[in-house]
Amino acid sequence: AKLPPLVNIVFMGMGEPLNNLEQVRIAVEQLVHPKAFAFSRRAVCVSTVGPSPSLISKAARVLPSRLAWSVHAADDGLRRQLVPTTRHTMEQLRDTFQAALALKPARVRGLVVELALIAVC
Repeated sequence: AKLPPLVNIVFMGMGEPLNNLEQVRIAVEQLVHPKAFAFSRRAVCVSTVGPSPSLISKAARVLPSRLAWSVHAADDGLRRQLVPTTRHTMEQLRDTFQAALALKPARVRGLVVELALIAVC
C-alpha cells in the first residue's frame, strides 16, 4: 500500500527541540531547501514547551519554520506539575512568543498553540 504524500511535518514528542536548536535548525533547513525536500516553510512546525524566553527568541530568529507552543495547561501551577522543567510563567512565555514572532516573515509568523484536554475520572 502506498502512503499518501506528506503535507505537514511537526517536530514533537522527542525531547525539547530548543535544547538541541542547532541540529533542529539544520534538519529544518534541509526540509525546506528547494534542492533537498522542498517543503513549504509553513508546512514545517517545531513544537516546544518554551524552556526559556531566550531560547524562544533564538528559535524564532533562526528556524525557517513555524513554531508551536505546547502549553499543557493554562494554569501556571498545574503546568508546573505537568511540565516539571517549567521555570517561567505563561504570561512571560506568551509575551516572549508575541515579541519574537513579530520579527519573523509573515509567511511563518503564526503560532500554533497545542493543548491536550484530559478528563480525570
